[in-house]
Amino acid sequence: MEKVGGARYGSCASLAALLAGAAFSLSLASTAIAQDAERVQEAQGGRDAPPGWRFTIGAGVGVAPDYEGSDDYEMVPIPVLRADWDNRFVELFGFHLTSNVINHPNWRLGPSFNYRGGYTGIEDDNVRNLQNRGDTFEGGLKGGYVLPLFEESSLDMSIEWLHGLGSSGHEGWVLNPSLTFASPITNRLNFTFGADFEYASGNYMSHFFSVNSAEAVRSSTFEFDADANAKNIGFNGSITYEFTERWGVTGLAEYKRMLSNAHDSPVVDQRGSSDQAFVGVFVSYSW
Repeated sequence: MEKVGGARYGSCASLAALLAGAAFSLSLASTAIAQDAERVQEAQGGRDAPPGWRFTIGAGVGVAPDYEGSDDYEMVPIPVLRADWDNRFVELFGFHLTSNVINHPNWRLGPSFNYRGGYTGIEDDNVRNLQNRGDTFEGGLKGGYVLPLFEESSLDMSIEWLHGLGSSGHEGWVLNPSLTFASPITNRLNFTFGADFEYASGNYMSHFFSVNSAEAVRSSTFEFDADANAKNIGFNGSITYEFTERWGVTGLAEYKRMLSNAHDSPVVDQRGSSDQAFVGVFVSYSW
């Protein structure tokens, strides 16, 4: 069972908020989406049914910071797509794509990609004035193991490594280990609870959280040099209600606390907040 995970529509701010929301909710919803796919599989003949394609599509809305560390929040759309073949899958949540290429009921490993927003089009003029803080396309790997527990409950132990690709955004990397417990409450109601931690390289931290002397004057902040360090710790949960064998609705919530250099950066400490939250809801259909 894998985890999925999130503005002013029609403006640069809406895109910035969508990218921030998608990056913020990387660890949130995948378990719920995987449960949708498994529900359809059971309806079609149980877990021992012949292998075949299963699909999930979904859409919803959330509220997220308009950049990582911001205290300005915006509405963001939540698009969801997932395709399963036996134990393999490809999944898109927002701008974050994960996959599993191993045909095994417990082990997971596959390439992952993410599009992480920069500071273009955000609400805060002072942070927006920081130069060369563009969006970043990231690529890497995600793997893990799903440990079966009692009464169809499970513990998903995952780790993802993403590296910036190209020269327009950051050229660093982020390491994100996570744990997610998933369990049914009733036949139609499921919940997940998880925790995750992010460690970022010096290039990543510098791109988003450093401020040089000229930028400090231009953005009315103070000079700051961010190094490789722990970036944040987070806790998240979701509840999914299954209307039918194919339709479901999922509510999501996540809290993150910025740490170390990210916490001390003027982008967060002076212009934003170390306490970050995300809430959202989406409807999904599986077949």
